[in-house]
Amino acid sequence: MASTAAKVFLGFGCGLLAVIGGGLATCAGCIALFRNAEQEVREHPPPEPSISIEDQVNSWHLCKQHVSLRLRAPSTAEFLDDDSLGRHVFLDADPSKAEKKLAAKLAAKGVLVKYLLVQGEVDSQNGFGARLRSKFECSIQRLGDDNPELIVTDTHIATR
Repeated sequence: MASTAAKVFLGFGCGLLAVIGGGLATCAGCIALFRNAEQEVREHPPPEPSISIEDQVNSWHLCKQHVSLRLRAPSTAEFLDDDSLGRHVFLDADPSKAEKKLAAKLAAKGVLVKYLLVQGEVDSQNGFGARLRSKFECSIQRLGDDNPELIVTDTHIATR
């Protein structure tokens, strides 16, 4: 007959083994799940960014020009992160109904139309000489594919 201490140890050992065994099964399940996800990424890689770096740079500079034209003191304008595109937002914009009609007409002629939205911030002086930070947004149409033309269709500036 086994002693009480041996029975407790055996019971504890089986419980520990069950926990470890369940942990191993769970771990094996996680590894299988990870391998499936890795295979899925290899078979279906994420899409390339839809806005090229060239379009980002050109639309940023065009938007800056249009924002400067609307400022009270454009010579005092300092665009935040002007040296990098990291903090600026470039989005594929949804065209309005009128823009969709125009895009359909141009597509019939073989002209590719893409809509971009550029967002950023600028510091500039107001009419009283106080520096204000303002958020801005430009809607841009990109016409053509080989030698695209960028057109600013709308500019909004919101002062804080």
